[in-house]
Amino acid sequence: ALYVEAQGIGALKPKTLEWARVVGAHELAHLAALKSLVDRAPRRPTFDFRGVTEREDDFIRTAVAFEDLTAAVLKWQALRLDSRSILAAAATLHSVETRHAAWIRHIIGVRPSAKSFDAPAPQQRMSQLIDRTRFVTSRPRLGATRRRPGFTG
Repeated sequence: ALYVEAQGIGALKPKTLEWARVVGAHELAHLAALKSLVDRAPRRPTFDFRGVTEREDDFIRTAVAFEDLTAAVLKWQALRLDSRSILAAAATLHSVETRHAAWIRHIIGVRPSAKSFDAPAPQQRMSQLIDRTRFVTSRPRLGATRRRPGFTG
């Protein structure tokens, strides 16, 4: 949703827009893969990104944080998975999420990895971080976009 909205707003410079399209398409593929592994998908959340998709610098910081957050949650969850197919999916998703974050950091001139090892982050801690952003809402944000997104999802 973050990447789709950022494309639709039209505030990204061409280089940022290019990687947002690639990473956004990957995220949609990840979602489809995860949905295929579970019997019933949870209710789809709605989001209000509170303007971060309207300012390129804010969008970039948020994208890196989301990729790091997703990688940390996947690592933590991997220890708790019983299904080999779901564990395999989590491992492959984790590696791609970490590459997304490193790629974005490289593009903006920041060291791709600050540490040699990343510790898994407990889901409760990650849930608290997500809650503090107030990005997940009960109602979608309604507003005009300047451009149609390159993909939907």
